[in-house]
Amino acid sequence: MNAADTRPFLDTVSLQDIDRDDELFSTNFEPDLDRLKTSVEQIGMVAPIWLRTKGRGFQIINGFRRFDVARLLGETHLQALVWEEAILDDRSAFEMGLHENGLTRPLNIPEKALALDKLLGTFSVPRDEAIRAYLPLMGLEPHESVLNTVLVINTFSPDVKRYAVSRRVSLANMGLLAMFSPREREALCEFLSPLRVGENVLKEMLTFTREICRRDRIEIDGLISDRRITNAVSDSRLSGPQKIQTLRSLLRAKRYPRLSGLEERFMQWRKGITVSPRVTISPPPFFEGDRFKVAFSFRNREDYQAIVEDLRSLSQGPISELLTIKGYGNDGH
Repeated sequence: MNAADTRPFLDTVSLQDIDRDDELFSTNFEPDLDRLKTSVEQIGMVAPIWLRTKGRGFQIINGFRRFDVARLLGETHLQALVWEEAILDDRSAFEMGLHENGLTRPLNIPEKALALDKLLGTFSVPRDEAIRAYLPLMGLEPHESVLNTVLVINTFSPDVKRYAVSRRVSLANMGLLAMFSPREREALCEFLSPLRVGENVLKEMLTFTREICRRDRIEIDGLISDRRITNAVSDSRLSGPQKIQTLRSLLRAKRYPRLSGLEERFMQWRKGITVSPRVTISPPPFFEGDRFKVAFSFRNREDYQAIVEDLRSLSQGPISELLTIKGYGNDGH
């Protein structure tokens, strides 16, 4: 039956008559009740919860959080919009709750995963309809790959889901997490939890971690227990951003050891020469080309002549050393 054809009635219902254990229509994942509790304490329960009759009692369609807050505050009754079970089928009731949540409280990623799992499994919604109608309702792109990524989140442990919610991990990075085993996901999230890693950096870290472990055939535990990595994360002298940057550098060095070595040698060479700060010397991108670049700026003739002298002073030993870093030898070829 179409939910638009149903007619609820407003009633005051005892909490004892509501079956809170019936979570057929729930999409909640460990909701934070503090803000709602504070609001209810200050201005009362503004909106009624939605119920459907169930035998001699009721089941919740929408308003699980409001029920929990009312019980925490010692309330005995709640105002409710009540639908008769005979005129509102399961799927229609669930759909109404989803639409209401879309207007009042967007679902987090684990909640979207649970909702889609119920739509497909419990309420037998065809996959193409779930993609076409329900992914956009949840703010997701209507593609099969998106649906598959969201659904796999249902296999994540509560700890990994908590990490994803607390750090607002994107769906794309959840997809990267899904490429690890359950135990590896647990270890990674526990390791990263103390750090406030942004989305782009998290993507880089997850990608490097997976590639390093596959290439070197080591476990996640073996990688993140590396002394340099654990020291960086536990170093109280470093700020959060400094720890993240150090960790990024260490993972990048492990992923690209040759490139990192070349970059380190170049930086040491650059520190060892004396040249105007207005002169920039750049190696080829990723040290894969065969051309170094020199750029400089000047304000007048004297500036220009001073920079030219600086560059001339590099033409002997320092330039030969630079070319050796890239492997060109001392002859400039």
